[in-house]
Amino acid sequence: MIIETLVTTINIDRSANLSPMGAVFGERLDIFELRPYAGSRTLENLRQRREGVMHVVDDALLLVRALLDQWPERPPLNLATVVAATMLKEYLRAYEFRAKYIDETSHRASITCEIVEQHIGKPPRGICRGLNAVVEASILISRSQFLPAEEINRHLPELEQIVAKTGNASDREAMALLLAHYHSTSARRTIGQP
Repeated sequence: MIIETLVTTINIDRSANLSPMGAVFGERLDIFELRPYAGSRTLENLRQRREGVMHVVDDALLLVRALLDQWPERPPLNLATVVAATMLKEYLRAYEFRAKYIDETSHRASITCEIVEQHIGKPPRGICRGLNAVVEASILISRSQFLPAEEINRHLPELEQIVAKTGNASDREAMALLLAHYHSTSARRTIGQP
């Protein structure tokens, strides 16, 4: 089972890194796997410190801002209670973890993480198709470097329509940011092609 989360780690300059990432859970819910791409800040930070916090959130705008690294202002953070990392002030659940094993033999690392502390935050808003559509659009757009543009362009209009019909204002703003980013980077890639 993969749960889309927001992972905080500490950068080399001691600033906080916020990164959306799918956490893979098996039968045991005290162990999970992260699979960051080679060259990512999260992978580098976990190589250096081996600690972080995984957050379950239902704020589409927060996930998109973390994906695009576009922050008019960073979300409020606290120090974690067990590990050397920061954690969001608002979350549904937060899991402080330690990276036990890092395998970098593929283009995506496999990091086995052990949960060392759990926190329960605010109650969830419930199942919302708009939120889910933003998450799906985020995943598509985050893979635009290697997914065919036709595939992305085929799915985005339907996802955009779901957000327009069922999402809240935050979901709609998140989708607008994603689409603006995607169209801007698509245009740059097209212009740069021979």
